Amino acid sequence: GYLHSAFEPQEAIVTIDGEAVSNNSTSLLNTGSYKLTAKLTNYYQVRETFSISRNDTTYVNHTLQYGLDDYKKLQKNKKPRLYGAIASTGLTALSYFISGMLYNKYVDAENAQDATDLRNQAELFYNITNISGAVSAGAWGYTLYNYGAEQSLRKELGLDE
Repeated sequence: GYLHSAFEPQEAIVTIDGEAVSNNSTSLLNTGSYKLTAKLTNYYQVRETFSISRNDTTYVNHTLQYGLDDYKKLQKNKKPRLYGAIASTGLTALSYFISGMLYNKYVDAENAQDATDLRNQAELFYNITNISGAVSAGAWGYTLYNYGAEQSLRKELGLDE
């Protein structure tokens, strides 16, 4: 059977089971199943499995989608995400340190009113520590998730080649 493959842009590199073939061409293949890949730097890859039947022509036609703008969007927000994660971690550490200092003052308080006030302040900063810790974990998770997405997209678009 035959495979006719046509991809835009014309510069796309087309492979069938890892073997390069000319774009916008017809190939004679044995019957069976094959894996086709079309790629071009800055474009999303096309991966498709197709079957060849005896005395039949299979057509695979696609336009590769430009993906560099998506990558640039991820790059644009990289620093703010990282700085947000660092700032939230700093707030967590600072509030933890302050709650510990206030608790020590509460333990050493000389009268009941001071002890009550210091205990309330220590509890407030303890709660701030817990909340900012959760926010910090979320910020770091989001930052690391986007880092993974950026690396995956970088590979998909062929920017490392």
